[in-house]
Amino acid sequence: MNTTRARTLRRTMTEAEHRLWRTLRARRLAHAKFRRQVPLGPYIADFLSKRHRLVIEVDGGQHGGPRDAIRDRRLAERGYRTLRLWNIDVMANLDGVLETIAAALKEQEVLLGLGPVRPPRPPMADAMGPSLSPLGRGAVRTNVSRHQRLDASRPHLAGKREIGDEGQMP
Repeated sequence: MNTTRARTLRRTMTEAEHRLWRTLRARRLAHAKFRRQVPLGPYIADFLSKRHRLVIEVDGGQHGGPRDAIRDRRLAERGYRTLRLWNIDVMANLDGVLETIAAALKEQEVLLGLGPVRPPRPPMADAMGPSLSPLGRGAVRTNVSRHQRLDASRPHLAGKREIGDEGQMP
């Protein structure tokens, strides 16, 4: 049931959640992986970095009461730190919010004994392997003409010329 609710919440995110998600997604902040609207037991976290055990909640005026305190305590019992942000701060001071999140990520790295997250290395040119031919047959591209490649695949024709090559018959 929580999975269905999480899917619905992903589709109906607030404007502040959308704005924050655009900066958290695809490892854009401190190369940390975040997911949005993630079920955690009976709760759904707005944003979660599982590696850093960090839950980010973006709240409007309806949050911050005793229910949220109970929720934060239960998530802490599961080993998660909750960082609560206000919608107005995300909308008016996104840079400050991102600095706060980055600082929390660093604190969690120290607390959990994690090494810093390094950006992925770009692949090396020759590590990619040969490219496939545009013909889709898995042949390796080379700098030879199509006719030479076809002749090489038919050994009985190798070395023979066709009519029209230099105007002579074989």
